[in-house]
Amino acid sequence: MDRQLAFETEGERLTGQLRLLLIVIFLLGTAVGFFTGSARLQQTLFYLGGIGLYFVVYLVSFLTIRTGKYRSQFKYIFATFEMVGLFIVFLGHVFVEHPEV
Repeated sequence: MDRQLAFETEGERLTGQLRLLLIVIFLLGTAVGFFTGSARLQQTLFYLGGIGLYFVVYLVSFLTIRTGKYRSQFKYIFATFEMVGLFIVFLGHVFVEHPEV
């Protein structure tokens, strides 16, 4: 493994730890919003879908590093799917009607 790839692999490993922390924070925030009634069930399902995709990105990243199959271009693929997860969360605000608005 060359130095650049080793450097990027270490960066991805650290990013994975940050992803895991964010997943926990997002899940706690979603649970609080749902159980306090500030987020409707339909919106919560969008949140869980986005968080689920974010978790899949974490899991795939972890496994590629663990098995030694990580490549430089993977960081762009992972970032793209993270943005898709965020897009899913935003769709919850678009498609769920809010009667109070």
